[in-house]
Parts: sequence; structure tokens; C-alpha cells
Amino acid sequence: MTAINGFVLLGVGAVVAPATELPDPAMAWVVAPAVGAGIAHLVAAVGLIRARAWARPLVGYLAAGGIGAAAFAVLMTWRAEEAMLGAAGSTAIGFYIWMIGSWLVAARFAFQAYARPATARVREATISLPTPRIVAPTTVAARAPCRSLVGAAA
Repeated sequence: MTAINGFVLLGVGAVVAPATELPDPAMAWVVAPAVGAGIAHLVAAVGLIRARAWARPLVGYLAAGGIGAAAFAVLMTWRAEEAMLGAAGSTAIGFYIWMIGSWLVAARFAFQAYARPATARVREATISLPTPRIVAPTTVAARAPCRSLVGAAA
């Protein structure tokens, strides 16, 4: 879900927002944070896959910021409608509510991953090596007799 949210934000920030007729300062305030947050979502998704400790809090912060921005957008879209939620307004509000839900799901699975019963856990593979034989050291007297070449008569 975090990666999907990142791709949505990249699409909105890089394709949809520049196609609107927003003035230049407002365009910069929409495009830059959306693209930056999209990249941060993809970085967080990679961190979750690689089980990094920093990824869970990052997903939480991104979800909190996204929910706040989407709630603000819902309120602004609802207030800006002349009529009682025209077709364009209801589509935008539905999109923002869907994004709020997807951020909630992403945050839930970032902090509490899929739970498995204790009996279904995968056991770690172990390699059994043969136990080395320890041979007791022997003394010189216990060895087999041998002839000394030094001083021996032939």
C-alpha cells in the first residue's frame, strides 16, 4: 500500500497537477511536495521490504501527513463547490477519502505486519556438521619404538 500511495502521489504531482491551470506559485506548492512525498513513499516501501528500523516510523509520518493533507483537501473541495457537491467535487472528495483509507491501511501494516500463528512460523535451516573427534595427546614413551639414526650401529 505504501508503494501504491507513492505511485499515486508521483502521478498527481508530475502529471495531473501541471496539467491544471494553477498559477505558478501555487503550482510549485502542489508539485514539489507531491513528488517529494511520492519519492519518500517509495523509499519507505523499500525500507519495509528490507526490514529496516527507520521504515515503520517513516510510513507513520507519511500516513499522518497524507491524511492531514487529504482531510484539508476534502474540506476545501466541499467548501468551494457552488452547488451541493457537483460531479467534479464528488469525484475529488471520493479520491481524497480513498487516499485516507489507503494511508490508514499502509500505516496499520507497517506497524503490525501479517500475524502468523506460532506453529506456522518457518523454522530456520540448520546445517549439521559432523562432530570433530578429539584425540588425546600422547607422550613420547607411549609411541611405538623407533630406531634412532644418531649413534646407531649398522
